[in-house]
Amino acid sequence: MIDLKNRILKNLKVIPLSISDFSSVSFLTTDVTLYESVKRGLLNVDDLVALRPNPKSSQYVSLHPDRTTGFHEHVVGTALFIHLCESHEHYRIIF
Repeated sequence: MIDLKNRILKNLKVIPLSISDFSSVSFLTTDVTLYESVKRGLLNVDDLVALRPNPKSSQYVSLHPDRTTGFHEHVVGTALFIHLCESHEHYRIIF
């Protein structure tokens, strides 16, 4: 993707595209997509066992009552992932 963007930007003088030099490419990880889907009611937490059966590295933030946050980055198994999704008022999965 970066190579494609660089080639387009290099040829901007030839190709009249309205692409800013500061355009960024972003994506949502599977964990973020699943988390948001459960949070919005599009998925049931029971579906997560089949959709995310293996532990994987995740980054998430825990939200505390005193309005502080904690950053966590480690391998998250399915059971913990389900807990994070069920408790979305206390956690935000960021990657």
